[in-house]
Amino acid sequence: MNRLNASTAFMTAVTLLILALAGATYHFFSEMNSNYVLVQSGISPVRRVMNPYKYTQNKKGLIFSLSFLISGISFTIMVLLPSSEKEAQTRQAILARKAKQPQPAMEPQEAVHEAEGAEETGPSPMEPEEGMEKRDSSKEEMIEELDSLDALEGFAEDSWENITEGEDDVVYGTGPISGAAIMDFVHKFPDSALKFLYRKQLNGKPLTKEEEDIYADWESRNMTRSKIRHYVLNLMEWDQLPRDPLYEIWTRLRDHIFDIIH
Repeated sequence: MNRLNASTAFMTAVTLLILALAGATYHFFSEMNSNYVLVQSGISPVRRVMNPYKYTQNKKGLIFSLSFLISGISFTIMVLLPSSEKEAQTRQAILARKAKQPQPAMEPQEAVHEAEGAEETGPSPMEPEEGMEKRDSSKEEMIEELDSLDALEGFAEDSWENITEGEDDVVYGTGPISGAAIMDFVHKFPDSALKFLYRKQLNGKPLTKEEEDIYADWESRNMTRSKIRHYVLNLMEWDQLPRDPLYEIWTRLRDHIFDIIH
């Protein structure tokens, strides 16, 4: 049974269960109403139960069915509401589709202006020199380590910070994915990088069909799991990938990248 049929069968079963509970609730409520009569006693009428045992049993059934009906409706709402992780995956898939559409070529004059703006952009004069030297040193060490890996040959020194989203970009590009683009992808989307590497969700569940199609497209553009694995090990200074749950690995990778950037 494929994923679509399983989901349809599950939702059908839940819907039938809710309808059955709603019918049971109505039945017990009707039986309770039919087991008492109103007798005029003085000014106001008094309700008298004709069959106390049957009335009590119907009351218990009403409470039972109503409780499960509320629980079933709450569970259905929880299942139907999209999670934040699913929304992020949908946005990423939409961006990937838009990236495949042909984009107009850049005018020469605009290219010149962008080049001039890039030359004028430099480090902030307020940044401490000691922090800049330490950051440059760590950047050079990382570049030397990446250059020594066959999986990420051709990594440029200026790709540590100012990486542009060109044809080699993982999400927005359509051409072969470069080592610099892989590095930028791990920094920006550590969750997607780990899901691509481990081929499962952060909570351990299998990938969706849409995610599998996206990852297959990335592999056709020369991005492999070995490249992601080499860079993650190098970035985290690990000898091998830990056996912790994937969510914990993602938390450590995310915090480490945040410390590097800031």
